[in-house]
Amino acid sequence: MTVTVDDPPNGKEKDAEKKEEEEQEICSASEHHDKFVPQDYLEGSFDWTEVCKWIANIEATMETPQQMQDKARSKMRAVLEVNVHETPVVRNVAWKVDDSIQVPAKFQVVTTVFCLEYSCETLEGYMRAVKSACSLIEDGGYLIQGGVLEATTYSFGGTRFKCHYLKKSHIIESLKQNGMAHENEHFKFITHDEIFLLVSKKVGSK
Repeated sequence: MTVTVDDPPNGKEKDAEKKEEEEQEICSASEHHDKFVPQDYLEGSFDWTEVCKWIANIEATMETPQQMQDKARSKMRAVLEVNVHETPVVRNVAWKVDDSIQVPAKFQVVTTVFCLEYSCETLEGYMRAVKSACSLIEDGGYLIQGGVLEATTYSFGGTRFKCHYLKKSHIIESLKQNGMAHENEHFKFITHDEIFLLVSKKVGSK
């Protein structure tokens, strides 16, 4: 992995950058919502080469980026349209590898990264999002969640959006309310530079 460090900006450049950031419009994501289905990934029209190279470097795998992509695509069985702020949570089956595939009502593992706190702007909205995500996990299954702590905005496609100011206490309380482990051997929580990753086992129905 190659890391390039640019020369630090001088005082004028810092002031100009700060002013430009302050002038950027901060939008509500709900006002710019559109459907997104990872059909491009399935069909191979999106190039994940650089991401695969990064993963290969971390995992020390001998697989090529193309081999990694082909293997991942071959294991996909369905793509679901999901909205954690609506009922039912699973809105539609957007794609299935074939008609014989039966999509279960609940899953052994649900993974969400940079999603739940970005899907809302309030604590109430975050709690609703976690409840919906956990409703898709079977008893004894797991939630794998990644995100950012204590952020008020995020950027995507050149636009800055508002998001919920997430604290660790919010995460713990949301897990407790939905029958998810929040301590002992069934719970792992890792943070680095305000980025977190957790694994939590569903220990009881809610």
